[in-house]
Amino acid sequence: MKHTSFLFILFLTYLFATAQSKIEIKEQTEDIGGGNHNALVVKIFQSKEDDVFKEWKSIMKDFDAKVSMKKKEMFADNAIIKDMSQNAIDVYARAESNAEGDIIFVVGFDLGGAYMTSGQHPREYKEAKKMVLNLAKDLSEKGLKNRVKAEEKIMLGFTKQKDFITKENETLTRDIEIYKEKIIKAEEKIKLNQDNLLLKDKEILDQQKILDQMIKNSDVR
Repeated sequence: MKHTSFLFILFLTYLFATAQSKIEIKEQTEDIGGGNHNALVVKIFQSKEDDVFKEWKSIMKDFDAKVSMKKKEMFADNAIIKDMSQNAIDVYARAESNAEGDIIFVVGFDLGGAYMTSGQHPREYKEAKKMVLNLAKDLSEKGLKNRVKAEEKIMLGFTKQKDFITKENETLTRDIEIYKEKIIKAEEKIKLNQDNLLLKDKEILDQQKILDQMIKNSDVR
């Protein structure tokens, strides 16, 4: 079990290192906020849409935004993010699951007439990037831990199955040894019985002769 735990610690460390190295913010045009706008895009590892939206909603609430869902897009109205701007900011977010169980998280920041870009708004972009990156790292760490727990549970199940089969084989092996002894004793008993059968055949034949003679002698007519 210690060996198993050690392997999973190594596996967990590998996953975290891999995830951290792959978590990166991309800036690209996305269909968000009712049109094609500049947005930040990040992959969040081993997470769920509901968990991502829940965490993002909490962050937006901390900035006094009024948060609502429109179809699959979360809208944070009038967020006051002082590190980015003294003015209220509208933030649009979208989360989509992929086949690997990861989330592609897309966020667009409407600064009021223009969506934030790294070229035109370097200071605001730096803060937004840090916010989205921290979210992705936190949720990825939680998601990967949960994934490791799930995989460990599966492995423990396999280990229990292996232990059961091993014990069953040990029991069957003992049974075979017992059966072998019984077979040897049975074979010896059969051999003895065969000898006894030959003896009984002779005894029956001799007794038949005696009986025949007695019948013959009993006929006095």
